[in-house]
Amino acid sequence: MDGPHFPDAMRRTLAHYARMRRDEPVSHDPVSGRWQVFRYADGLRVMQDSETFSNDMSEFMPPVEELSAFQQGNFQNMDMPRHLELRGLVSQAFTPRFVADLEPRIREVTPATRLPLRVSRALVR
Repeated sequence: MDGPHFPDAMRRTLAHYARMRRDEPVSHDPVSGRWQVFRYADGLRVMQDSETFSNDMSEFMPPVEELSAFQQGNFQNMDMPRHLELRGLVSQAFTPRFVADLEPRIREVTPATRLPLRVSRALVR
């Protein structure tokens, strides 16, 4: 993931992740109180051990009125086993056929909802 059109911000982010994996694979941020893990095996353990670790970020994120409906029931902030339970229900409802059947409606409403996109010529070469 490199080249003349690869954004500098992404390059810096990936370099930061590589540095953290090497020098501080488990890191505590004293400002937010959050712990971060940077190695695959550590991340996997965190995701699989909901007795010890939690996905609930509510104590780190102040409530935002405009996002309250989105934050309630957000799977990303949900711990096991509730996450798997609700994910199972949703995946039963959103079958490939059901989603495919939504395509005509999505194509109908998309033009009215999309915003104009400005693309840099450097990205379109």
